[in-house]
Amino acid sequence: MVFTEGFAHGTAGLSDVVGRALDAKPDLLFAPVYYAEAAAILNELASVKSSLTVLGAMGGNLQSFSGWPGRICGRDRSISAATSL
Repeated sequence: MVFTEGFAHGTAGLSDVVGRALDAKPDLLFAPVYYAEAAAILNELASVKSSLTVLGAMGGNLQSFSGWPGRICGRDRSISAATSL
């Protein structure tokens, strides 16, 4: 894991969070978020012409587990980025 950052549900602009994730030079972006947040993340990646692979999950299903990074960050949602081994 090279990056994890939480953000509040309904955050309007995610360009700063996505930019910081891209600065970590990941191979994969994991964003288990809702549709509007997923669209904002994908639009930002498209605007910077990123070919980064994105993995998501339906809504907050994974976030309900104790210890999920978004909860650790004290936020409702999170983006994590990783490099291959």
